[in-house]
Amino acid sequence: DELFFKNASILGIDIEDVDYLVLSHAHYDHVGGLEKFLEVNNKAKIIINKEIKGKVYSKKLGFYKNIGIKIDLIEKNIDRFIIVENEFKLSEKISFLINTCHEGGSLRGNNHLYKKVGENYILDDFTHELIMVVEEKKDELVVFTGCSHGGILNMIKSVENKYLNMKIIGLVGGFHLQNNITKKLGEPKERVINIGEKLKKSPISIQVIAQERRDLKY
Repeated sequence: DELFFKNASILGIDIEDVDYLVLSHAHYDHVGGLEKFLEVNNKAKIIINKEIKGKVYSKKLGFYKNIGIKIDLIEKNIDRFIIVENEFKLSEKISFLINTCHEGGSLRGNNHLYKKVGENYILDDFTHELIMVVEEKKDELVVFTGCSHGGILNMIKSVENKYLNMKIIGLVGGFHLQNNITKKLGEPKERVINIGEKLKKSPISIQVIAQERRDLKY
C-alpha cells in the first residue's frame, strides 16, 4: 500500500530522489507499495529476483489468496527493472545474490505459504528471495536477507560459498521464528538454539546479540 510513502514523508525522505529500489521477495507486504513508488519516482532502477513474477499465495481456511506482485507493473515499466538471474554487481561494494542453499526442513511459519505451478498449489520454496551483500570494509561484509523464508542459515551459506575469504560482520533480516497468531515462538526451542549456536561458531564472525531471551514463550 502507500504507507511507506507516508512514513517516508514523516521522516523527511523524498521518494523522488531515490536512485535504486530493492524488492527482497514477492510477498505483498514487501512489494505492495510499488505502484505508488512508480507513480512518484520516474528515474529509479528497481532490482528484483528473476522469480518474483511467480504466483504466490497464502492459504487460510482452505482458501488461497494471491499475495504476489502485480505483474502488469513490471511489464509496463520493464525498462526500469534490473532482473537478477544468479548474481548482479551494482557497484564495487554492493552485490545481489540468489539463495542457492536449501537445507533443512521448512519453517513452521511458512506452512500457509504456497506458489502456483500450472493448476497446482504447492508449498513455496522461496526461490523469489534476494540477498544483498555490502562490503562495508575490506574483506568484511554486511548481509541483508529480507524475510529469510528460505532459512537464515541457508542464506548465510549462499554468501559464504560466494565470498570464501571474507567475514560477515553484520546481518540484517527477519528470521521468521515467531507464530504471527499466538505471538509465541513458532519453531521448536531446539531449532532456535541450534541456529544461535551455528551463528556463534561460524567462521563468519557474526555476533549473536541475544543468546537467550527469558521473555520468550515456548
